[in-house]
Amino acid sequence: MIDLAAAQRAVYEALRSAADAPCFVRLCLDHGALWVSDLPRRTGRLVPAMAALDAQGVRYETDPATGLWRLDWTAESWRDRLDRLPACLPALPREEALHPAYALCRLLLLHPAPLERQPMAQVREVVKLAAGALGPLISAVPALTGKSARRLRMGLPLAEGGGRVLADWIAHMDGQPRQEG
Repeated sequence: MIDLAAAQRAVYEALRSAADAPCFVRLCLDHGALWVSDLPRRTGRLVPAMAALDAQGVRYETDPATGLWRLDWTAESWRDRLDRLPACLPALPREEALHPAYALCRLLLLHPAPLERQPMAQVREVVKLAAGALGPLISAVPALTGKSARRLRMGLPLAEGGGRVLADWIAHMDGQPRQEG
């Protein structure tokens, strides 16, 4: 699984130690990046922080409207992480609540595309949702499926990377023991 929380902590620690300044690293609310950081607002010592991010395979760009850094993995980092995830469909989950996610996973995995052509905003969205609780991801599945169907009708590549994340997430979620309530 992609441990987004651990990756976020690593980015935060790298920035704090390199720039020797307080800052935050939070999930980006839109899906144009994974995280945002206020480090550029806090210090002028950005060169060591940039080098630390480069070493972690994280790219950065300043949002002109907010002055925050928008942080995301480089294409190579994304490829490395996604290549470690399953490229094949998991077994049909026993838990019926996971079936819509399974159907989306199947759709995405049936249409592989080079990472450079995939809609990375959708891949990021799936990664962020898979890092959280079950409910938000399941609630987002109909909209994600609709976006994917539209892309398919238009002959555009799908977010196969998101399918890999879902395959891993489904296997993990379905393998957890059920709690009786």
